[in-house]
Amino acid sequence: MKKDLNKGIWANYMRTFITRLQRHTLFFLLVFSSACNAANSWNGHYVYDAVSGNTVGGSVIYNKYKLNINGSRCLLTVDGYQTEEKIKCKAVIQKNILTVKFVSYANGSVLNEFGVDVYKVNDTLFNIFKKGNTLITKWMVLKPNTKLPIEGDYFNLK
Repeated sequence: MKKDLNKGIWANYMRTFITRLQRHTLFFLLVFSSACNAANSWNGHYVYDAVSGNTVGGSVIYNKYKLNINGSRCLLTVDGYQTEEKIKCKAVIQKNILTVKFVSYANGSVLNEFGVDVYKVNDTLFNIFKKGNTLITKWMVLKPNTKLPIEGDYFNLK
């Protein structure tokens, strides 16, 4: 009789344990999938066409900023007037704000082509957040043009 009672207690304990385990697993999966969806919602190709004025000779000073995001990895390419940079970056998402942080240049170095450490590892280059249907960029360490407002409608999803 005592063995049967112990089996019943053990079986009841295991049912309770498995039920709780299933609940915790389901909760973890829901939280993890929503975090992945938040990160994945920023995946894509973003472009900013920057016009910074004219040279003394009258040529337009133009740079194209291309940001490719794939999960937490990203690549920022800047091509244009006296500029050709490829920056490996990290995409961090917190509360619907995308923060783009410097990792290195495309060649793996933290020094630019002239041997200067313009950015430190983990420096925030800029943030992007949604305001209605508009993407608002807030420039941080990276500032394409000092004449423009620090915050504005710059990058667009392509």
